[in-house]
Formats: sequence, structure tokens, C-alpha cells
Amino acid sequence: LQKLKGLPDVEKYLNLKRKELIICHAIKNDWKGACAALKKSNPNGSLSMKHFNIFLVMRMLLTTFDETMKLFKEMKGEYNLSPSFENYTFLLCACVRHGSKETLRNLIEMAVGSNFCSREELYRIVLYECGVSGKGDLAFDLVQEIEGRGMEPCIAMWTNLIKSYGNSKRLPEALAMLEKMKKLGLHPDEVTFTCLINAASKSKDVEKAEEFFRLMKETPGLELNSFTYTALLSTYANSGMLSKAEKTFKEMEKNGLVPSKHAYTSLLRACVTSNQFERSLHWVKNMVNQNFQPDLLTWRTILDPAYKEGKHEIADKIYSLALRKGKGINPYRGYYETNSRLVIM
Repeated sequence: LQKLKGLPDVEKYLNLKRKELIICHAIKNDWKGACAALKKSNPNGSLSMKHFNIFLVMRMLLTTFDETMKLFKEMKGEYNLSPSFENYTFLLCACVRHGSKETLRNLIEMAVGSNFCSREELYRIVLYECGVSGKGDLAFDLVQEIEGRGMEPCIAMWTNLIKSYGNSKRLPEALAMLEKMKKLGLHPDEVTFTCLINAASKSKDVEKAEEFFRLMKETPGLELNSFTYTALLSTYANSGMLSKAEKTFKEMEKNGLVPSKHAYTSLLRACVTSNQFERSLHWVKNMVNQNFQPDLLTWRTILDPAYKEGKHEIADKIYSLALRKGKGINPYRGYYETNSRLVIM
């Protein structure tokens, strides 16, 4: 229930007195009851495709992709609503993660027939989701299908193919796709290089990550950005190489790039993986002094392992800074105060 209530779209579109009732109907798989409760909550008593998109999200979380498709068809039939581009996008992404290849192809054909966008744009959406979810083989099949239709895969498509293999820790396949891309006369851009570094990072191949970082730096027309530096930071964090992580972080700042929360999180993770918790306090203070607004994940990256390893003195100091910094830590106050020796008034 808390997971569903925390969905941003649920908060946005179902910000109603009957929100909990609607969600409870969904949990019981009573979608007609959920629709009835939503109608009573809306001043005009109508349902829109945005509302049904939330139902699609909830159904995907609670049931299967086939059940989600069933609801999608009911939306079109029983409620006489025309699917939006947003609906198709969600279904395509959900199908990449949980559906079959055949269902995915059928969905693409349905979306093409609705004239929301071109087939090429739909392939880009699907390949992007393949990259995020690490579906390398599916992405490769789609690229072959694109070529079979006489379409030329662009750099972005090949980059997502590399990303899909990288996120599933299949670095050799990612490198093979890079070579295929080069043979077609396509050259890696900043995003491609960042994905390659991330692929090496997930496979804990520090040498390859450093090689791609160096190649990007030496390639005319390309500039290192905060995403590239953060990818290299993550590589060092995964391998417990704090000194290199700190050197990379300082170089990023020296080049005028503002560190993101992911950069700080990777740096703190490097402190943990290298078992140098004392050093983490220095970087937490640096983060706070820079007026950086960390989120709960950033705090948990260092606090969870610090308390687990019995580093209470350091953990308590960091926790105190977290409390003073803002609301990011509030959801876990009870948990940390149970572990902490601090008495919070």
C-alpha cells in the first residue's frame, strides 16, 4: 500500500479524499470498484486516460503483464477511451521488462496503427528501456529487425544496445556491439562513451573503464561531462579504489563541473568499499558545506554500512549532519535512532 501511495503519478492524479479507497480496490483486483470510487471523487464524475494510466501502473505492480493488457483492452472497449501516447509508452516499457517478444511486436504494431509517432521513434523508446533494464538480447533482436526493415540504426540506438549489455554485466557483448557500430561508420559520442565506462564499471574492469575515459578525452569534438566523471567514480567505488575516486572527483571540480548526488554517492560508496569510514566524514562535511541537498539514498550509502560495521562514532556524527541538513533522512529517523547512541530531543 505504501509503495503504491508513494508513486508520483498517484499523488499527482489521485490526490483525492478517496485515494486510499481506490488503491484498496486495486489491491483486491476490483478495478470496477476503483473506477466507481474515482468517479465519485471527481467533480465532473469522468475518467481520463491519465487516471487509467495510474491503474495500469498499479496493475503491473500487483499482477502480471497479461492482466495489465486485459485492463488496457477494457479501457478501450467498456469505457470507450482512446489510448494516449503515454499509455502506449508505459505498456511498451512494461512489456520489455515482463512481456514476451511476440506481445512487444504486437504492441508496436498497435501503436504504429494509432499514428502517435513513427515506427522509428517507437523502436527508440523500446531500445532505451532495453538499455535501462539490461535486456541485451532483446535489444539486439530489435536492431536486427530495424536493419531488416531497411532502416538505419542511429548512434542512440546502438548506444542503448551497448547500455543494455552493460547493465546486465555482459561487457564482451557490449564491446562487440561497439565494433559493429564502428564498421557502419558510426563513431561513439559522449553518451556512448559514458555507457561503455558504466559497462566496464558493472563488470569491475577498471582498465577498460580508464581506457574509454582516456579515449573520450582524446577524441576531438567531445568533452568530458559530469556523467562521464560519475561513471568513472562508480568504477572506482565498485573496486574499492578510494584514492583514484578522490583524484577523479577533484579533477571534476577543477574542470568547473558541479558534482551531482550520484557523484557524491559514488564517492561515499568508495569510502565504504575501501573500508575507510573516517574519510567519509570529510566528504560528508564537504557535501554539506557546498550547500548540496542529498537525498535519502546518499545518506543511506554511508550510514547503513557504518552502523552495520559498528562505526558508531563516525555514523553518529554523519547522522547529526543529516538531521540538520533537511528532511531527506526523516523517513529513517526511527531506524537510525535505534542504532545510534545519540539522544534526539
